[in-house]
Amino acid sequence: MKNTNKSLKPLLYALLSTVIVAAASSAYAGSYYIDSTLSQDGKTLESHSFNMTEQSSKTFFLNDKESVRYSLQEEDEGAVYIDVTLIETIGEAKSSFTLPGMLIMPSGESNGVTFQADEKTPLYDWQVSAEPSLAVSLYQQAKPGDGGLVFNNDNSPIYFDKAPIIDSNDFLYIRYCEGATRCLETELTAIGAEKLKQHTRGNVNQWLAIAVDGSIVNAVQIRSEIGSKIQISLPDQP
Repeated sequence: MKNTNKSLKPLLYALLSTVIVAAASSAYAGSYYIDSTLSQDGKTLESHSFNMTEQSSKTFFLNDKESVRYSLQEEDEGAVYIDVTLIETIGEAKSSFTLPGMLIMPSGESNGVTFQADEKTPLYDWQVSAEPSLAVSLYQQAKPGDGGLVFNNDNSPIYFDKAPIIDSNDFLYIRYCEGATRCLETELTAIGAEKLKQHTRGNVNQWLAIAVDGSIVNAVQIRSEIGSKIQISLPDQP
């Protein structure tokens, strides 16, 4: 995420245009990967990449006084409705401005809106895309017979707890690797990264299962503390 100290007020006259990436057929219902970029004259001013679930919101601070909040709502037949609210806080006073909602259809059609106070007002281009996202969870190793999950590693079963130690809410984003459809790149939130760091630090040589859309796709043996960014290889489709 790139921050700027420029006031949000000029952004009220932003040029909004929306695009959508083709939907993945195996995407987890209700979870979306959002990519938002604000630029002027080809120069990026703000860039946010993150995951959101239906009827949720996410706030990013631009500086100590200004922030931007995204809200998402699923509509009929796969459309996605996104609100962007610009918030300015001075002391105890808070003011906000919600840009007209962006309705992104599965076909990619959207209702981009142009804002401009007068001919002298610079135009800002705000690109927002939304694509269905996969759900990723991590599970810790358990004893056989505990009634949890099972993964066959070279025909040798490994057992895992029912409840994940990390789920999709712990990720900042989950997206396909650039130019690849059988690979995911992810980054944990600060809270999620701390949870995984503490778990892996205290469970060296234990196994960690990686599940995508509810199915274990791989299990790795913990060799050291694991960081916030994780790349996941997906199995080939039958």
